[in-house]
Amino acid sequence: KVTDKEYKTYAFVAIALVGLALLLFSPLKDKIREVGMSTLGFAGYKVPLERTIAEQGMAGSNFEGSLGFIGKSLEGTQFQILEGLSSGLIFSAGSDTMVNLVLGMAVPIHTSEKHGLFIIFILISVLAALYLVARALLQQGEPILPELLLLIFVLGVTYVGVNKIKFTLLLSLTSVISFGIAYYYLERYLRHVLTVITGFLTRTAIIDISKPGEGFFESIQPVAVQVILFVLALFLVFSQYNSYPLAGPLLLHAFEPRFGDNPEMFMPKMQNICDRVRDPTACSAATPQYTENISEQFNSMACKYSVISDVFAPKEDELLAANFKCDFRLTDYWVDTMEWVDRHTEKNARFASWWDYGHWLNFLGQRNTVLRNEQSSLDMIGTIADAYTNASAEELKQRMLFYNATYAIFDGELILAGTNNLGAKYGALNYLGCAWNNRTNVSVPPGTSECERQHLWETIVIPATPRPEESCAISQVRNIKGAIAYSVSDSGNLQPIYCVGDTKLADGSSMAGPYYLGKTDGNGDLVLNKGFIGMASNQSGYIQAIMFYTPDKIWLEDGQLVDGMG
Repeated sequence: KVTDKEYKTYAFVAIALVGLALLLFSPLKDKIREVGMSTLGFAGYKVPLERTIAEQGMAGSNFEGSLGFIGKSLEGTQFQILEGLSSGLIFSAGSDTMVNLVLGMAVPIHTSEKHGLFIIFILISVLAALYLVARALLQQGEPILPELLLLIFVLGVTYVGVNKIKFTLLLSLTSVISFGIAYYYLERYLRHVLTVITGFLTRTAIIDISKPGEGFFESIQPVAVQVILFVLALFLVFSQYNSYPLAGPLLLHAFEPRFGDNPEMFMPKMQNICDRVRDPTACSAATPQYTENISEQFNSMACKYSVISDVFAPKEDELLAANFKCDFRLTDYWVDTMEWVDRHTEKNARFASWWDYGHWLNFLGQRNTVLRNEQSSLDMIGTIADAYTNASAEELKQRMLFYNATYAIFDGELILAGTNNLGAKYGALNYLGCAWNNRTNVSVPPGTSECERQHLWETIVIPATPRPEESCAISQVRNIKGAIAYSVSDSGNLQPIYCVGDTKLADGSSMAGPYYLGKTDGNGDLVLNKGFIGMASNQSGYIQAIMFYTPDKIWLEDGQLVDGMG
């Protein structure tokens, strides 16, 4: 046992150097890195799938939504300075660099701006641990291992929690530990302050503890400190009721049943509402037949009627709780689809779908699926992703048969982002399909590989008001003019590709059609690219549009009906 403080310091440094040598040079280095990366490798990506999951992304700077009042950013300049200082000391870019260097990872350098009261608690606990380590090094007989373990645990787990959305919940653990440590040291500090104040008052003869009652102030000191800290803790807890309005209502009404949980229980209440105001939802919900439909069983209005004790004189906290508990549900078209699946497909049917929808098919549709949310088979996920984005109908069928699936479900969210944009989940499927074909990998961010670009829709840009130099000739002989349409290169430059002008379909109707620049027929006219220009939007003087192609034979070419897929 090292007792001399100088030798203790040398021993501490030696232990640190030996640990570093084991990590960097010994045969154990790979195993140590494996353990470290499994813990801190959260900021990197081990497989392509992790790049497409929102929960694997970087956490934001505000944690109020996940931690409540303790994650709320402090108000007031002085508090913000303290919060910013705490955040900068603990979560600087240097911490990322150290993790990268030691574990050999490629962790993105992210912002050091993390907000919340918990940051200050964590800083206090870290400073306390550092203080104890320093005291242990400078004094004899002081233990050092517990403080080191505490420091490593709090910093390591907190580092994970503040930087990765999936592990934000871990902040609750370290925040509680840090709050306890901060409470302990604040108590010691307050006792010291009260001792100093008592001594000062005695020396200045403001109080005289030599008279009867000597020791009174010393005896009440621990109680006074506990009362002060207890009041402070209560203030912090109850302050969330002002900063986070849902905290109280959710706490009071968290365990109350809803209509969807037990419809029969609420039928008398629904009948009462029906009798008084003839509300259609309440009248229907009062009948046993109402819940035969999944959509009606989870009707949001029926749910609110069940949560609010008196719907004719609702309390504010009940309204907040009802809105939160009853308005979060699937869109009607998904519920209706699951209802159809449950009623019109074979009980032993198995569905191919994107993995996001597997649990809905299991729970609401009561059917088995190839994929669902907790699916761990990367090959199955890649197979379905490629089948949905790159395979032919026959290839999709063969893959479905391989997994004993008899139905495939496609949803607008797989490709539609809103009403007039493409995107949504397609980027994830496209990326995973290309990774499954070994045409991209986890080191390449989604949307940047050549494979993905080849499988994207064709986007063109057309001048809203063409300049003279942006006009083009579709037919010199017939004097038909058009406007140049551009494709956007990877570097963002516009490259002329089409001449857009009027064209006629086989039924005689007219539409804007794209003609290939530099590609002519026997008459010298530009050759038509048989596609539709759709989803147009005006952006800074240019119309951005997407090309759509159809297998329907709607064009007339050399007297023959042809499609746009050739």
